[in-house]
Amino acid sequence: MHTRNIHIEELDQKLFVVKDETEVQKNILGKCFLFNGFILGLCTQGTITMNINSRQVEVFSQQLFIILPRHLFTIKNHSSDLKLNLIFLSLDFLHQLPVSPDLDILKKAYDQPIIILCQEKYSEITSLNQILLHYSSENKYSQHIQASLIYSIILIVISEVSEIKQKECISKTRQEELVHKFFKLLFEEHQKEYKVTFYAEKLYISPKYLSSVVKKISGYTVQDWINEFLQSEAKRYLHITNRNIQQIAEKMHFTNASSFIRFFKKQTQITPSEYRKTIQNK
Repeated sequence: MHTRNIHIEELDQKLFVVKDETEVQKNILGKCFLFNGFILGLCTQGTITMNINSRQVEVFSQQLFIILPRHLFTIKNHSSDLKLNLIFLSLDFLHQLPVSPDLDILKKAYDQPIIILCQEKYSEITSLNQILLHYSSENKYSQHIQASLIYSIILIVISEVSEIKQKECISKTRQEELVHKFFKLLFEEHQKEYKVTFYAEKLYISPKYLSSVVKKISGYTVQDWINEFLQSEAKRYLHITNRNIQQIAEKMHFTNASSFIRFFKKQTQITPSEYRKTIQNK
């Protein structure tokens, strides 16, 4: 199946995009997509069946779903009365958040991407979504208003996810279970362990087998995921702290500032200092 990569620039905004149900049905149904950011979807009517990576999930009215960065998703089917809203959030947008989801929150969202909302929270998010769509004009203040509203939605979602009790068992194939264990390790160790061999040894398999399974299930190699986590963490430090480059390199367990700078530039095509200047100028 051909995979379509969604780039935030294609969606007409730099940091976030809001899509209504008409655009969703027209542009996404039946296609396989990949977005290097977070997607929040709210089902307000009907049902929708989708695959997130290799797992099939069904979403009903008054439920919200979360798709994590670089997770393949395909909308397979939906009821004729479907009403759905999507918010695409770039990683750079999330780096600006005063409160960010911790690793436990991300692990829960990975395991259980569907959130069943109570009537009160559903009404709150629905109202915020309606205001978001109202401020979709090119007025110079609209994007700032939308950003503030999205912050509110994210905080509500984080609060709801934090209350989820982990399910004891989710049916998975052996390969899916292996990938699940890899991501659990990655969430815990990515700031200090950069080598594929470390994760393979922890899982008692060869690096080659781990990489092939992760690539098959997620579409990316183990090293791709390690680099993605490191890059995201580095951007957060550059954005929300006053640490200098040397201090960030030490915090992230790089051998020295030069190795950190080389890594960051390879991943983003700019140096950490250049990245910090771009966000300060926004």
